[in-house]
Formats: sequence, structure tokens, C-alpha cells
Amino acid sequence: MPIGLIGITLLSMIAASAHEETPRQARAHVHGAGEAFILLEGNDLFIQIAAPAANFRTPEGALLSVADLSSFDMTEDFLSLPSRAQCTFQSQQVEQEGYEGEDAGEHGHSHDASHAHDDSHHTEGGHDHEQHGDHDHDEEHADHHEHHAEAAAPVEHANFLVTFEAECERPDRLSSVNFAVFETLPGFETLQTTFMTDGGADATTLSASNPAMSRP
Repeated sequence: MPIGLIGITLLSMIAASAHEETPRQARAHVHGAGEAFILLEGNDLFIQIAAPAANFRTPEGALLSVADLSSFDMTEDFLSLPSRAQCTFQSQQVEQEGYEGEDAGEHGHSHDASHAHDDSHHTEGGHDHEQHGDHDHDEEHADHHEHHAEAAAPVEHANFLVTFEAECERPDRLSSVNFAVFETLPGFETLQTTFMTDGGADATTLSASNPAMSRP
């Protein structure tokens, strides 16, 4: 049941309009803050957390990268579901994007196809590039590697999208979703959260002292 970010954001706007006392942050890049979307449709459960990369710090202060987050099971560290709902997580995904409309490729963990360069451009006027272009070629090659090393490293000024999909055998017993991420990553202070089901929707702000979102 893949649902795109645009679709889930649209659903959250509808929910927020029904609960005007809860202002919507619109994924603003504010360190410590974030948004969470929960959608329960039939047996399918979709949860997405959108927050600045700066929030994803260990208790020791180390900034986590997309690769770091993808290397371990986040379902246990980020979420806690009632066991009586018998939910089984099917997938988890971490994406990185620029904030407030920036190009994701500028800060993202992506591969630039142009890195596979052609050395032929170093041969000009029939002269071997080894005589004239070795120094420039080495510098260009080093610059490419430096650029990719920076892209793969943790980037504080970006947003992370963490998406979970699960299937619940007893969705009627999914009374709440607890965001353990507050305990795991102290960089999280608040989550503007929307919970939508076939029967209704609700929105509220969660925090370390109030980490659970009740089913509407």
C-alpha cells in the first residue's frame, strides 16, 4: 500500500482543517520539531516521520546519516504498537531531501551519473593529456570524490523522511501508536501528528512527556 508523501500530506491538511486548534507546521525546518502521519486503512498501516536531519542524533550527540539509519531496525527504536493489534512491519525506508523546496540532490545521498567522466576531453589539438592535463585531471578527480564523500556524510541542514509500512491482523485493536523515537533520539522535541482511519481523523502535538497518539 505505497502512498506518496504528497498524498499523505494532503490527507493531513484535511485533518488539520477539521482541528483548527492544532496548527500545522507544513514540514518547516525547525530543529527539534517534526511531523508524523499515521494512516490505517483496512489491515494496512502506514507511518511516516518527517523531520530535520539535526533531530537524528544519538544521546552522545553523533549525527546519523541515511546509511546509519538504514543499517538497523528502526521499528523497535522509533515506534511501539499494541501487541493485541498483531501488526507486522513489512518495510522501512529513509530518504533525505533539501528543506523548504531545496533540490534534494544538493544535500541528498545520491549518485551523480556524470561522475563516470570521459578522459577524452583531456586530449586537445592532438597532444597527449599526460603532458598537459595530468595535474588538472587529478584535481578534478579528487574534487569528484570529495563531493561524493560530502553527499554521503550526515547533513544537518536537510530533512529526513522515515517511512514504515505494516500489516495488522487485528486493526480494530490498534488503539494508539507510541513514538519511542523521543526516547531513542533526544533531538526530537515535538511531533505534529495526524492519525487517519476509515472512521475519522485527529491531529495533535506529541512530545517526550506525551509520546502516544490515540486512534481517532
